[in-house]
Order: sequence, then C-alpha cells, then structure tokens
Amino acid sequence: MYRLAQAIAWLLTTVFYRLKRYGGENIPKQGPAILVCNHIHMMDIACIVRQTPRSMRIMAKKELFRNPVIGWFCQKFGAFPISRGEADVSGIRTAMQALHEGDLLCIFPEGTRNRKREQPLLPLQEGVAMLALRCKADIIPSWVEGGFAPWKRCRIYTGEKMDLSAYAAVRKPSQEQMQQLTAEIGQALLACRDELARR
Repeated sequence: MYRLAQAIAWLLTTVFYRLKRYGGENIPKQGPAILVCNHIHMMDIACIVRQTPRSMRIMAKKELFRNPVIGWFCQKFGAFPISRGEADVSGIRTAMQALHEGDLLCIFPEGTRNRKREQPLLPLQEGVAMLALRCKADIIPSWVEGGFAPWKRCRIYTGEKMDLSAYAAVRKPSQEQMQQLTAEIGQALLACRDELARR
C-alpha cells in the first residue's frame, strides 16, 4: 500500500505540481528519525513522500480518520491519528513505538496548516522535541513551498540532520530543554526556507 501511495504522490507532484526536489539524500536510509516540515497545504505530504524512497509513519490529525474511506487509506499509508491541542497518550505511544522500531516518522510541528502565510511559521508544538530526546532520534528539517494549483511549480528542500549533541546526556527532558530544542527546530526550518530561496 505504501508503494501505491508513492505512485499516487509521483503522479500528483509530477503531472500537476511540477515538483522540484532538493536534499533528499540528507534523509537517513535507516534508523530512527523525525522528518519535520512546514505545513501550508494538504498536498505537502505528497511532496514529502516523493522526497525519499524510504517508507514513513505519518502523524496526522484524528479528524482525517473520521471519514471511513480517507481513514482507511491513511492507515494503509502508514499514518496514525493524533489529537491536536491535548495530551494524546495513544498517539504519542504509537510515535514512540515507531521510533523505537527504527522507523522514519513525519511530523508537521506547526500542528495545522498555515493557510494565510502571514508569518513563515505558526508557533511550533513541543512534541517533536520530546520524542527526539526521549527516543534518541535524529531530526531532519524540510521546507516546502508553492501555489499548489494545477501546473504551478512546488519545491521542497531537506536539510542535514540537526546537531543534537548538546542533548546527548538527556534522558528525561525538562520543559526548558524541550522549549529550547523547539526553538532550534524553528531555526532549522527557516534555514531550509532560506536555502530553497537560493536555488
């Protein structure tokens, strides 16, 4: 089913959105990692799927799973539900299990789409920092941009994994440490945006 998802992503991003991809080689081929990306459109995930041949687990808002058809496809494509704005123990447990099993996990740390784009990023949630520090997973930043209208070009850039050496000794991250790393994730995402602007 994930291969089918990749085929659909290829069709959408190649035919309709003329996707240009950069930095896909920065995504590790194995081992636990969290791919983080800004979120401007529902098609962001198709761009991300195209960025690597490696299969992913995708954290998605639980509202998508209320539709039986969409929910079925989401599950087959490796997505799992998360409740936004509340402590979702089940969703966090699923994410941690995926990382402990060495999977690649995709998360949009803004938590929702930045539809108006009045600012580059919406405030980031601290869940990525918590997962990365507790599961000792790499964090890989990406930036996607484009009009997401038929035949308008979209682009995606993936940067190198973040340097988390300052947190190597952390076993149970404090609130301050999660806030600090979340700020660093935001900086890494904006650095990807700036790099994409130069291409």
